[in-house]
Amino acid sequence: LLHAALSAPDYGSPARRQALLNLLGLLCAVGPNGPSCRQSACLMQAELRDNWDYFTREATITLDAQGQPMPATKYHFLNWAEVEQRHRWCNRPWPDFAQEGWTWCRGRTPGTRGYTCGLWMLFHALLAGAAANADA
Repeated sequence: LLHAALSAPDYGSPARRQALLNLLGLLCAVGPNGPSCRQSACLMQAELRDNWDYFTREATITLDAQGQPMPATKYHFLNWAEVEQRHRWCNRPWPDFAQEGWTWCRGRTPGTRGYTCGLWMLFHALLAGAAANADA
């Protein structure tokens, strides 16, 4: 989920930037997998907030998806590869997660469960973390 958020298109609007920072803030406060993962979110949020211009790029698109000319459109994107290179997640390099895959969310046939199951697991973990944080 976080990789999808980092690689999402068009970070030109302040609302998109704030949404990503808010997601990282939520993971920092009550994210799953304990203190090392929460610390990863806190550090990433702080660095993105303080160095946003360093991590963002601008490109001008003149061809559509089929390769046909289109009016020039400016596109702002986050250099997610740089973010992931500078930050480990839960004290692990990002490729570790890609190699593991969604083991808890594998369906019986390819293409089933996966992402939606992962969202459900994340929401459950966030709620459990919020409840534990409220009790402390």
